[in-house]
Amino acid sequence: MNFTASGLRAALAGLALCASIAPATAAPTLSVTGPSSVALGSSFTLQVTAADVVDLYAYQFDLTFNPAAFQVGGVSEGAFLPSGGSTDFLGGAVDNSAGTVSFTLGTLIGLGVPGVNGSGVLASFSVTSIGSAPGVGTFGLANVTLLDSAGADISANAVALNVSAVPEPATWGLLLAGGALVAAVARRRHAGTPRGAAR
Repeated sequence: MNFTASGLRAALAGLALCASIAPATAAPTLSVTGPSSVALGSSFTLQVTAADVVDLYAYQFDLTFNPAAFQVGGVSEGAFLPSGGSTDFLGGAVDNSAGTVSFTLGTLIGLGVPGVNGSGVLASFSVTSIGSAPGVGTFGLANVTLLDSAGADISANAVALNVSAVPEPATWGLLLAGGALVAAVARRRHAGTPRGAAR
C-alpha cells in the first residue's frame, strides 16, 4: 500500500507540473497573400493578412514592390480589425515610382476596447501588372508594428509573396506561331539557295 501511495503522489506531482506549463502557441504572422501568377497587363488584388494574433488593437506596415513590373491603384480596409468595433483606417501613401505604399495603418477606437483575436484580412491592395516581359516581383512588408489593447508591441513574423507575371495563353500561341512562321521562311530561303552560291 505504501508503494501505491508514493506512486500516486508522484503521478499527481507530474500532472501538476504539466498543468503549470503553458501550451506552445504559434507566433503571429503578417503575410502578403494573393495569386502567385498573373497575366501581363492584368489587374488583381493582394491582401495583407494577420494570423494567430491575440488582442490586436492597432497595426502599421509598409508594402514594398517592384515598380517596373507592378503598380498599386488603391488600398481598402479589410474586415478583421472592424470585427472588434469602430476603427480608423489610413490606406497609406502610394508611390508607384519608388515601389512603396507607406504607412498603412488601422486602429480600433475607444479606451477599454479589447483587441481582436485570430486571423483575418487587414488591408486589400488593387494591383496592375505593367511589365512588357515575363518576370517575378516580390511584395514585401517593412516597418511592421502590431499593438495590443494595452499599447504593448506584439511580435510577429512578416511573410512576403512572389508574383510571376506571364503572357496570357493567347499571347504564347501568337509568339509560337510567329516563331514557326519565321523558321519556315528562313528554311524556304535556305532551300532555294544553291550550295556554294553567294548569299
